[in-house]
Amino acid sequence: MNNFEAGAPEQPPAADDALLLIAEQELSDTLRLVRALPALRHRFSRVTLLCQPTLQVLLQQSLGSSVEFIAGSPDWVQERLSASWKWQVPLSSVSGVVGQTTPALPEGVPYLFAQAARVRVWGERFAHWEADHGGRKLRVGLACPEPVQQQQLAPLLARGDVHWVCLQHPAPELRAAHAQQQPLPWIDECQDLAEAAALLANLDLIIGTDTALTHLAGAMGRPVWLLSRIEAARPWLGRRPDTPWYPTMRVFNQIRRADLTDAVERVGLALDDRLFDRAQVDAPNAMRALRAGAAQYAAGRLAQAEEACRLALKLAPDGVGAYAQLIAVLREQGRSVEAQAACRQALCLQPGHSTACVNLAQLLREQGQDHLAEVYARQAQPIAAQSSPAVASDAGALRQRRAAQLAAKTASAATVEFVCATRMSRQDFWQYSPLGLSLQRLRGSDRPAPFIVFENTRGLAEVYDERLRSSDSAELLAFVQDDVWIDDFFAAERLVQALQVYSVVGVAGNQRCSPTHVSWDCVNENLERDQAQYLSGHIAYGEGPLGPITHYGSAPKDCELLDGVLLAVRKSALRAAGVSFDRRFASHFYELDFCRAARAAGLRLGTWPITLTHRSVDADVGSNAWQEGLRLYRQKHGQREANQLAH
Repeated sequence: MNNFEAGAPEQPPAADDALLLIAEQELSDTLRLVRALPALRHRFSRVTLLCQPTLQVLLQQSLGSSVEFIAGSPDWVQERLSASWKWQVPLSSVSGVVGQTTPALPEGVPYLFAQAARVRVWGERFAHWEADHGGRKLRVGLACPEPVQQQQLAPLLARGDVHWVCLQHPAPELRAAHAQQQPLPWIDECQDLAEAAALLANLDLIIGTDTALTHLAGAMGRPVWLLSRIEAARPWLGRRPDTPWYPTMRVFNQIRRADLTDAVERVGLALDDRLFDRAQVDAPNAMRALRAGAAQYAAGRLAQAEEACRLALKLAPDGVGAYAQLIAVLREQGRSVEAQAACRQALCLQPGHSTACVNLAQLLREQGQDHLAEVYARQAQPIAAQSSPAVASDAGALRQRRAAQLAAKTASAATVEFVCATRMSRQDFWQYSPLGLSLQRLRGSDRPAPFIVFENTRGLAEVYDERLRSSDSAELLAFVQDDVWIDDFFAAERLVQALQVYSVVGVAGNQRCSPTHVSWDCVNENLERDQAQYLSGHIAYGEGPLGPITHYGSAPKDCELLDGVLLAVRKSALRAAGVSFDRRFASHFYELDFCRAARAAGLRLGTWPITLTHRSVDADVGSNAWQEGLRLYRQKHGQREANQLAH
């Protein structure tokens, strides 16, 4: 393995060389520097970052479309995997490899993203808590780890016009004299920075010293106020009130060592200004301006449309809908640089905003930045999930409406190919099997297209993989077992809708995946069910259709693992990502392996509400075939993960 630091190596890397970067410094340094990684894909065939374990999920869900992330120690990599990469460099030297200097940092914020499903969960929790504690107020997170700093925050905590959230793990006691409430200690429930990111996405403001969470907030484009100590001026480039690293960060510099009193006082005044600005928002007139802008845009009067959008933003600066409309106006005028800036501002206000993500991805592709474009494209969430009045009011720009109409037209003509491998004969399948009887009932619709392998003696994974790879199979495939009653008359229509949101869809699933899971819902070989908060979907069980329902959790929901009773996929997405079924799995664990392969490739998995009844309830769990499947699954996944956890 070749090593090089900042500057050009003696022999430049070839196009097919692989690069390993090692995050050898603190979490905050890793969070600050990973923004440059997608740019490296133009110089290397594969880029891998050896990162801290608490960062792996966050980085994978944010940048995993272009960079591989593994957790472990440098010694572990050196001993086991060093031959996989030709070049190695510390992450601290990445700016030299990219050819980038600090004053010329790319406009790349936000570049880290929270998972949309987890953001919604935290949002619902905040809403329920606020309903019992005086209603919605400014939500502010505090990230100051040292006790003396926490004591100096007392004047802020005494305010009753803010809901405070502690961002120190574990959360200390921060109650101040005359404080109306203790800061919420919910950070203790965040097991890694991916979960912490979802919590931060629901805050209006983050205040703190130089910690990993203030860096994370800056990387996500969240409003963050930094209490900068004299002895910790690096990497803030001196005593300036802002930083080129994070455009949404405001710096309050310490005047006297070990004393944040003055900085905290200035933060209090700034909070007064922010609350005053919130009180001055003129939402009704902002809405009128936005509607006027939509009418001007439809009439082709782009200058007037832009003026109306900017007026709406002046009246309501947090209006994401106004940014969505402004993006369309700027793109129509060919002002791509300003359009990119508007996209990023919208994403800072609402992480995962679909219009901003899609437009930014398109603009980056037009500039030839395909790897960076993919980072934003994969973060786009369905428009329906973003229910802000402003977005609903303008319904997007004409360009967005045309794209939506085209997608709807394509979806309206889509069929779903139901793929099943059964040991039954053709006659018995159609006369007696739950799936055969269900498909016959659905014949009145032109969407379902059955593909049945009768008298099958092969493993399910082999049959499914063969159909997935076939050139004559449909774009939308639903792999389903023969002992399933499809109770939902509109199952095919619902799968078409679901596969516009997800690449892989199931009726039940789990939002997390651990090395010990033996099924989507059981965490160990004793078949102990996972905690209810992680499960999603519902399935009925019984000897006939419309059986008793087992409710696991709300759906739709993003998941890591899905129940194999029904797995629907978008074929083109899987083939583009190189994802397939492992034919070594016969009838058990193929679905777990498949879900893990899809998530590792950066695909989005989720549940969808579809009514069906499963006649079998894991009847052969513990059988020889099940044990053999578990052995193969553990051999493929468990040992590798155990090694990573050990280091």
